[in-house]
Amino acid sequence: MLLNEALAKLYWPHENPIGQQIRIHLPPTRSPWQPVARDSWLTVVGVVQDVREWEWGEEKVAQIYLPYAQNPSRIMRLVVRTEGDPAAFTSTVRHAIEGVDPNQPVTEIRTMDEFLAAAVSQRRLSMLLLGSFAAIATLLAAVGIYGVMAYAVTQRSHEIGIRMALGAEPADVLRVLLGEEATGRDQATIQSRRKASGLPTEKTLDAWEDHRSPIPKQTQQALRTLEWVSRAENLCVCGPSGTGKSHWVEALGHHAIDQGKTVLWLTLESLAGLLRRHRADDSTAKAIGKLTRAELIIIDDVGLLPVFPDAAEALFRLVDAAYEKRSIALTSNIHPAGFDELMPKTLAAATVDRLLHHAHVLITDGAESYRLAQATAGEGVEPLDS
Repeated sequence: MLLNEALAKLYWPHENPIGQQIRIHLPPTRSPWQPVARDSWLTVVGVVQDVREWEWGEEKVAQIYLPYAQNPSRIMRLVVRTEGDPAAFTSTVRHAIEGVDPNQPVTEIRTMDEFLAAAVSQRRLSMLLLGSFAAIATLLAAVGIYGVMAYAVTQRSHEIGIRMALGAEPADVLRVLLGEEATGRDQATIQSRRKASGLPTEKTLDAWEDHRSPIPKQTQQALRTLEWVSRAENLCVCGPSGTGKSHWVEALGHHAIDQGKTVLWLTLESLAGLLRRHRADDSTAKAIGKLTRAELIIIDDVGLLPVFPDAAEALFRLVDAAYEKRSIALTSNIHPAGFDELMPKTLAAATVDRLLHHAHVLITDGAESYRLAQATAGEGVEPLDS
């Protein structure tokens, strides 16, 4: 028998298969494609190249070839090579077969081009549909851009008229309109990302008083560059309440959004709720994967409230999924080294190990509570009318 290269590599990857023997054992069947010798040893006399039986993309499978005398079949395919147009030889081939056996029916006479066309027809149809949808999408986008530009021109026709009267070129006016449209689109994208982030307030770096923070100014400037986010490094800000931990990481989150990055604000309670919702249908891993699409993940106030098992598990899953792929900014009233007081020690050790491996740890101990200081000075409220 002959076998193909895939079968030769499967059984004799480092040997010459010629002369080797294979025993074929097949259950009884009426299929015309299986050999008559179903339980016998066959000797390999040659190796042929792998072929694709039905379509271009199919994987290489192990195959054997038996002489017709050893494996007669009720079905046979005849391949004829021609030098001219294959379709012109159809009647010639049919007459030749009838000369051997007038009762032998001949069906499915097709050229090789027709076989190849049938093999790629599904892919060709898929590409045609994709191309059609792409053309429709391009047309809709062009119509949308035209509509926006027409609306902008209509709203500013008076301004455009003044510019033209003062000698502005049409190209300059068009450039101004396109630039403002691009700016508006960028601002809309930023606002959409800010809304999706879940940042609780609008505390930005503009409202941050760096001179009142115990975080060194040089460290603050380095963190503002967001290079640590690009390197998928973490940030842990630890200290008592009122020392600006949440304000600082939220301000960094707003700044990251302004720089075109995606941000997500979470708490242990929201993580625990997510875990419980997706545990029922075993989609927890998928849900955690969606969270790690954000480039910066902020987890606020770890340790302020008791950490229940669901929250501890969710925190580990998120830290593990983001490890060396995404940045996590975490605030806590205790150092991560003390997380074993909040959750099971084994889980805490695994979480802290991944969290601190590539982390910047900032300690705000020793600072007076900013909120308490404002309250004591009477700056936390507006004065009442007397």
